[in-house]
Amino acid sequence: MRLGISLLLCYLCLRSPVAFSQVLPVPATPPSAATSPDLPDDRSPLVLLPVGIIVNKRNVISGLLVRGAEDGSQAIDFDRWLVPWSQVQAALNLSLTPLEGELVEVRSPFFVTQINLGPLGVDPDLGEVVSTAQIKDWFPVAVSFDIVEYAIVFDLGQIRRGSTGQEEAPILLEGLSEYTAPSLAVSAVEQRLTLAGQFDRRNTPTGELQVVGTALGGSWYAQINQPNWQESRTWSLREAQYLKETPSLDYVLGSQPRFWGTGSGDFWGITALQRWGVTPPPSQGQGFNPRQRLQARQVQQTIAGEAEPGTLVQLVRGFTDRVIAEVLVDSAGVFRFERVPIEQQGGRLRLLLFPEGRLTVDPQVREVNFTILTGQLPVGGLATTLALGLARQPRSTPHFVGQFTDVQGGAGLRWGAAESLTLGVGLARDETWRSLGELFWKPYPLPLELSANALVPGEDGKLDLNANLNLEPGGGLSLNLSRDRFSERANVRWRLIPPLELQGNYTTQGDYEVASQSILRYRGLASSLRFGWNQDQDLRWNVRSRWRDLEFSQRGNEQGTASELFYLLSGERFLQSGQALRLNYDSQAQNSNAPNRLLTATWRYRSQKRTADGSLGWEVELGRGWGTQGQGWLASAQTSIIPGLLLRGRYQGISLTSGDPQYRLEIASSFNLAGGLFPGDRQSAEFRNQGGIALQPFFDANANARRDPQEGYYTDNAELLFMLNNEPINRTNPEVQRDRVLLRLPPGRYRLDLDPAGYPLDWRPLETAFALTVKAGSYTPVEIPLILSYSILGTVTDGEGNPLAGERVEAQREDLQPAPSFFSITNGAGVFVLEGLTTGSYQLRVNGEVPAPPSLELTETTPAFQELNLKL
Repeated sequence: MRLGISLLLCYLCLRSPVAFSQVLPVPATPPSAATSPDLPDDRSPLVLLPVGIIVNKRNVISGLLVRGAEDGSQAIDFDRWLVPWSQVQAALNLSLTPLEGELVEVRSPFFVTQINLGPLGVDPDLGEVVSTAQIKDWFPVAVSFDIVEYAIVFDLGQIRRGSTGQEEAPILLEGLSEYTAPSLAVSAVEQRLTLAGQFDRRNTPTGELQVVGTALGGSWYAQINQPNWQESRTWSLREAQYLKETPSLDYVLGSQPRFWGTGSGDFWGITALQRWGVTPPPSQGQGFNPRQRLQARQVQQTIAGEAEPGTLVQLVRGFTDRVIAEVLVDSAGVFRFERVPIEQQGGRLRLLLFPEGRLTVDPQVREVNFTILTGQLPVGGLATTLALGLARQPRSTPHFVGQFTDVQGGAGLRWGAAESLTLGVGLARDETWRSLGELFWKPYPLPLELSANALVPGEDGKLDLNANLNLEPGGGLSLNLSRDRFSERANVRWRLIPPLELQGNYTTQGDYEVASQSILRYRGLASSLRFGWNQDQDLRWNVRSRWRDLEFSQRGNEQGTASELFYLLSGERFLQSGQALRLNYDSQAQNSNAPNRLLTATWRYRSQKRTADGSLGWEVELGRGWGTQGQGWLASAQTSIIPGLLLRGRYQGISLTSGDPQYRLEIASSFNLAGGLFPGDRQSAEFRNQGGIALQPFFDANANARRDPQEGYYTDNAELLFMLNNEPINRTNPEVQRDRVLLRLPPGRYRLDLDPAGYPLDWRPLETAFALTVKAGSYTPVEIPLILSYSILGTVTDGEGNPLAGERVEAQREDLQPAPSFFSITNGAGVFVLEGLTTGSYQLRVNGEVPAPPSLELTETTPAFQELNLKL
């Protein structure tokens, strides 16, 4: 049936004087591998045919005119058929980029190639045309004619990989409500106390007090040592620092490390570090670190290689198949990617090589592993450091601050001279004037890394050279050479086969070690073995094996051994939570006496729940020990279930070297003061470089946009409710408390979104997105009111009770300006639904007319779901 209709349409098209002027023979078929300008006379003439185009079993074009011939059962001279070039572009979704002369780069979702458009022909009825033979010659596509469907069929195959990468969604902050950290605040206070010793002696409690906060966009921090917590006159100021870090400029005031790395005593002063063309990685906490802030988060690298001409080479990051760049290899057989960004974290790249530009075949994969040397800068990047201050000698008198002595300082410059070379120079003074030189070299593609810094004169008055050379020539072989002012060292590793590795270490002090290391896995049994011999032929070993819930480990050297047998009775294997039994045996050699030995057997319980700083909710251990020093009980306990408080205690009735009972008690308390008093996470020192946000969603029953004493908080589904920079907050390891959700973040600007999946039933937020500014040293407090959300279900009828369909039902708030409006359209049964209404008075209208009842009043006591029928 379909064949008859197709032939009838073909006949009508050929007979129509309106559509076509005349049936002409092919004037001059474009030259190709399968066609020739001079056609033999015995070939069948090509006529205009109305056909469709099918691509990968999908009909993409219908009613297309081509020039061809068929005998009712199959195509005749199909390679000579002519198809409009514009329709081929549309059907195959081709994009063209002109190159030199008539050369054009052709891209589609299925392939990338280059062709010469010179052979394109011109048909008086079809315009620019291409023969089916040319299509086969130019593109990696199978072309055929389906007489039943009366369509030209293109079979492109299926895309395998490489073209599925998605760009990250941009973070948009314009027009959102802004929240920022306080400009001046005391954010956290942390006190640690330790009491340890023997029962028959008077022991002094020691402590450490830390205070951190925000000031002028930066963080301030103080740490006080308490050798005797009960005697404040013994306390001393260990650190006091103000720090402000930005992408281009850092400056620090107070206690700090010297950027040139030498000098006696502490250094107190001011340091300014300026960068041009360099963005440092996020700081890891613990205050100002000049080595870390002189690194680059990202460098650029040129990647080049060889491949067959016509190969499409895609550069992708990691295992995401996100395409960074791609190039089609020309006749020279060389590809090159310029200034590829390499991240300090996650620098793994891959090259995907698609033969003939076909994205429908599995590509050849080449690994491109990059590491950024510590101190390496991007090409053209520049960093300068200036420091001036005083040296503070160790406390020898009961002065809280200490004693300041001579003036010290220096200046340094580091420059990215090339993609593979970074140079640095400097001048500093502590006890004497010193010159500083730096070199960081990583030539690609050589498997070589070299970093070195020299200080003249050094501590001993001579050249102080620190250098590190890594070489990985391949075949599982790696070599490391390093030196400092104490010694020179060499380390060789050779991975013979995946489970076996040989190692060798040597120092200029005459020490050397030869070792073998292997990792074995067989039917659930996992073992790692390491054996080594030093210059005195002493054997050293480390053995660890695990089979299901049973683990055995032992390490030993010429001084003694330490063995442990561990069995998990219940709980989670990876975290080793739950109940477990442990059997330990330790020995230690003595100079002249018999070696000390100790055997202990203990039962342990460890809870699976942990706090934000990794502390266990509960851990209890009880056991007994027998050894050469006697026997005794062992007990320990630790808990962090009280928010902001860590308690840890230990009793040891016997040890390897002593039979005297000992004890140790530790208390660590931490409180945050940003946005009220609430428990901290005992990581106050990290606030020097980091900040965070404190989210407080609450039930705003009276819709006044502020929390009243009787209104509670909602933190039950925090992982579903919040999205940070378009990603779930679980990736930031949030700490969920009763009245807030805490997230530790590097300083910067963030977007916070509220996901309806986490809304409490019948409640919704007034705003669903916010712009947040995080500063080091403090949490940015964000209160999020959740208001009641009412739903109204009802019908609209006329005076006779008949339902009215297609009516616009509108509820407009009377007590707010501008007045919010909610509307719904009735269905065939006259049913409407109004959602998202809040407390207040509403005027009701149906297509502008006043219904009965004419208004609606919603209060805090109104049920969230209402039924309301309207009559006109």
